[in-house]
Amino acid sequence: MSSISETLSTQIAVFYIVLLPAVAAAVYFTRHCFVVVHQGENMVLERGGHFLKILTPGFHMLAPIVDRPRPLLWRMLQLNDSRTASHFVNSASTRIDTREQVLDFSQQDVMTMDNIPIQLGCTATLEIVDVKKAAYSVQNLADSIELTLLAELRSIISQVSFSSLCSNWDTINMRLRTGARGPLERWGVRLNRAAVSAISIPDDIKEALDFEIHEEKERRAYILEADGARESAITRSRGAAAQTVLLAEADKAVSIQRARGDAEAKIIVAQAEADSISALKDVVKDVGVRATDYLTAIQYLNSLSKVTMDSSNSEVVLVPSEALDAAASSS
Repeated sequence: MSSISETLSTQIAVFYIVLLPAVAAAVYFTRHCFVVVHQGENMVLERGGHFLKILTPGFHMLAPIVDRPRPLLWRMLQLNDSRTASHFVNSASTRIDTREQVLDFSQQDVMTMDNIPIQLGCTATLEIVDVKKAAYSVQNLADSIELTLLAELRSIISQVSFSSLCSNWDTINMRLRTGARGPLERWGVRLNRAAVSAISIPDDIKEALDFEIHEEKERRAYILEADGARESAITRSRGAAAQTVLLAEADKAVSIQRARGDAEAKIIVAQAEADSISALKDVVKDVGVRATDYLTAIQYLNSLSKVTMDSSNSEVVLVPSEALDAAASSS
């Protein structure tokens, strides 16, 4: 029994002395000598503390002990336990994400050109295009990007008045992107978009703006009302002028038509008289009387009838012209 126990003790000792270190070494070499880089990721590999190469997506074998991936301090989006809110936290990771990322920076106090304090926050869309520069060119890449963007934003806002701030967001965003692109490219980061995402205004400034907006609305209402009254008066005057012109044109047309009617009536009457004279001439020619004498006698009789009709309260005496002549000669 003692020999069996000694053999068992020897086997246990061999297991702890030989096999366990061998298993631990195998596990260590498996974890530290083989690495898989996923799509959309890169790793910076150092050998003996010096840059060796960039590990691209795929399977890679590392030299034990001397090869170490370099971690990069970056900002990650983290959700709370209920997944209803999120915030950014700084974390160091050896796997560098080369996909496009969106960073939201907190609001900062800035001063406009006319000394009005406001708070502005900005959002940047960027991607790491040079992993080596991102790892070695700057100490803390995420914080450096935030400080660069906010410093550029302060410089831009200090050159813009508060009254023109809201109408120049596109220009401000373009200047922000252009101004921050140079420093970020030196760090291996490409800035695709940068824009102001939030603005906070003091309460007294907000009340003044509300009052100004209310006054501006009233002023525009008065202007619109005055313009409407002016346009209405112009339209009415134009309508009255057009009505006067149309009435004048109508009177003119009526007068022209009446004159034409009178002229045509006189032409018809004259033509009828000419026809009657011609017919009378043919009739009285056979009895030896001239047509002019006949018409003169008719005209005399018509005049005489008018004289007797107009002198209803007086007496009319017809005296031959020869008697008047004789009386005149004797006197």
